[in-house]
Amino acid sequence: EGRGRIYNSSDAERDFIRTLLGERGFVPNQHGFGLASLGGSPVLYLALERSLADGYPAVSVALCDALAKQGDSAVIGKKEAAPLIRALTDPDRSVRYAAARALVSLGAKTSFGNNELVEQVAVRNLQETQARSVLVIIEDEALRNRYLSDLESLGHSAVGARTLEEGADMSTQGPAWDAIIIDGDLAVAPVFVFELPAMGGASDRPERSEPIFFLLKKDVRTAEIPVLIATTESDMDSRKSDLDALGVEDSRFISYSDELAVDTEALGATLESVWSENVEDSKSKTNQMVVAMAHAIATLDPATTKYSVEKMLVALAGGLRLPGRSSGAREAICDAIAQLVSGNKVGAAWVRTNVVPNLLDTLNSEEAVDRPSVKGAASRALGNCYMNNKGAWDEDGFNALKTQLRLEYDLSEISDDDMREAMILEVEAARNAAGEALGKAPMTPAQILAVQKMQAVNPHTPHPDRRTAE
Repeated sequence: EGRGRIYNSSDAERDFIRTLLGERGFVPNQHGFGLASLGGSPVLYLALERSLADGYPAVSVALCDALAKQGDSAVIGKKEAAPLIRALTDPDRSVRYAAARALVSLGAKTSFGNNELVEQVAVRNLQETQARSVLVIIEDEALRNRYLSDLESLGHSAVGARTLEEGADMSTQGPAWDAIIIDGDLAVAPVFVFELPAMGGASDRPERSEPIFFLLKKDVRTAEIPVLIATTESDMDSRKSDLDALGVEDSRFISYSDELAVDTEALGATLESVWSENVEDSKSKTNQMVVAMAHAIATLDPATTKYSVEKMLVALAGGLRLPGRSSGAREAICDAIAQLVSGNKVGAAWVRTNVVPNLLDTLNSEEAVDRPSVKGAASRALGNCYMNNKGAWDEDGFNALKTQLRLEYDLSEISDDDMREAMILEVEAARNAAGEALGKAPMTPAQILAVQKMQAVNPHTPHPDRRTAE
């Protein structure tokens, strides 16, 4: 039964693994508990060796994570820990990255002969990205361009179809799409399609007319692709009624105003909700592994670690602005940067060249590109950069952080009250993070005076009705 669950890679598999490993990785039976109590992590290393040999990636990942949590670094570099080293070259990337995460934690203060290999795998993990692709089938050019720009700002790759026929062709003949957005006016409109050629050749290809929604649901190439229906707020109820017979769920509708304004926050939330239904989605898995690796790196003490702080910082900074990177991944990367720049392993000139530019790009990005929480994390990282490397401080850093003290996000297109309140709190935290970063930086008397004047002259700007945060 257990082998079947493992083979199927289902949720039951993970439950089985947890049951098998038990508390702190101990096998939950008397004999196994006794062995684990006496032998500790070597029991898990033996299990990892068997899992790697049998080819069970999910089990191997769980074992690597369990080894990291046990924190037993005594055997790193010895033959008992050899399975963890072998896992660094496993064919499955999730196993390689899990092994690297474990060794980042367990081998942080040990030169065990494979530190460089761990660094290489960690760097590949942080540099990996997987941007989702969305097809937008909307004939109105202004509305289509609005959706395309909003999707790009959310970190997705977006392509527009100018006509219904072009959209039908691109949806079936183009690359695999992660989602398709269709204007409500077109969802039930008939589109001419051709069947595959019969034995007689192209002259025998029958032409037929069919609503595009039916076409997408019946075609094996598009049947599993989430389809969202875009409609005006005033037409929402009628569109839901029209498409109810086709089995379109209410959660698959997205709205725009009569002035063609799109609620970007709601659009992003709807897409994430649809995609989160599949926890094995490639982009979700990639970002989750980036977050896990960044968290592991954030546990390092830059003063004592045997890993190259420079290599880790370059990988973190380089992976920060990659397309398809989620907000959570960017926050985790910034937090790891904040930790590593706190030591004395890198100089001010090096930090100014290799780390600061991408952090400043994050602070200066458009509001639709990065959430306030990401900007707040970037401010914290910059604060540590400037506090520990005073020579990296310059006018660009001062201007970027000073601007964040008055950070504003447009609330007019966020209709949900809870989402509005969450955004206000995010902006408030981002402003505070920028203030703390300025407090850590070696500001000149003139810069301190400029901040004081800005705060004193504009205590009520903008008007409270338009203010994002107090």
